[in-house]
Amino acid sequence: MKKYPPKQGYDKLAKKYKNFHKTLEKWHGLDFVDLLDLSWYEKELKVLDIWSWNCRLYPILMKVLGKIDYVACDISSSMLKQCPALAKKVECDLNDQLPFENETFDLVVAFFVLLHVQNLGMLVREVHRILKPGGRFLVFHHVEKKPLEHKVGGEKFIIENIGWGYQHVKSFLINAGFDVQFKRVEENGTKVGEYILAVKY
Repeated sequence: MKKYPPKQGYDKLAKKYKNFHKTLEKWHGLDFVDLLDLSWYEKELKVLDIWSWNCRLYPILMKVLGKIDYVACDISSSMLKQCPALAKKVECDLNDQLPFENETFDLVVAFFVLLHVQNLGMLVREVHRILKPGGRFLVFHHVEKKPLEHKVGGEKFIIENIGWGYQHVKSFLINAGFDVQFKRVEENGTKVGEYILAVKY
């Protein structure tokens, strides 16, 4: 079966992704609210959604946080085109320096993303750099037992992933200077992922 690097794979998947991601909604929904602790902010938040896909988190974050200054960052220009018109969009490679100034964001979110990032240590340091003091980095991470198969136009393919374990992610976050909390996510008694909240003090 054909294997594509993330940019090429998600460019191919972009127009079909709206249907695909419905199967993922049950894994995050609003389960992260108690971990995020909404008492920590008092104003409109500046939020960066890294590897934002088609901005599927945008309406969820607005429901939870109210009015936000939302920026979508994704490696796939085709995926960014699927985002709502109101969303600010920036094409960026998470294996490179992020194109934002120091201490720009109150909250950075990354759901179903880190398994595709080769230079995870660098990304975590970059997130720490662009977060304001007291800022949050909210992650949903899962480990795929086998790569998901996709089908577009009759072609079946998988998208490369690195397979970072939960402890790898937490170690990178702690080494970058974050304070880390996590919440196990289960489905029918089986672990399917973790929410990880990293706070910059």
